[in-house]
Amino acid sequence: MKFYERVQMRKIFFLILVLTPFVSTGQNFNSINTPSKTNNSAYQNDSIRYMYVYSSIGILEAFSAGVGYKVNSNFSLSIIYSVSFIGSGYIFPNDASGIGLKVSYFKPFSIFNCINAEYVNYLWTSSTRTISSTSKGNYFEVTIGKDSFQKKWLRIFWGIGISISNAKEATIVYSPSLKIGLTYNLFK
Repeated sequence: MKFYERVQMRKIFFLILVLTPFVSTGQNFNSINTPSKTNNSAYQNDSIRYMYVYSSIGILEAFSAGVGYKVNSNFSLSIIYSVSFIGSGYIFPNDASGIGLKVSYFKPFSIFNCINAEYVNYLWTSSTRTISSTSKGNYFEVTIGKDSFQKKWLRIFWGIGISISNAKEATIVYSPSLKIGLTYNLFK
């Protein structure tokens, strides 16, 4: 196993160690200092999810999976693992993968209800070139779409937008973004 692969494995292992206690406790983190569910009818009608996991497939971003937390009724933050295509491929495009952050803003408009901004730092590329730094490039994506954040267990989401793949020693790729995926809410 090469040195950079060991470093990547350590980062992923560290990320799993950090996230596992939050995901496995089953604790409702918003229950602290909030009104009782039985005394507040407005709270009963609110259908905010708290922690969730999701995965999606798309055009430039071939696969992504993440763990998120709904901060309030308008914003959520997620940590994601993403695999996307990069430029400079011959017959088939090369790919790269990495870890990043996704910010979602929820506000109903037209047929959409969310705006997502995503940033991924590439940690691995499939190209044959050897890049000595830890960061192998970046991936940016902005989408608008439809995401259901009700407390039901499994929901479908979709988004359209624009994405940019900027891997080191490869051509920058600008692409329309189209993705579809599943969200699994961890708490009812």
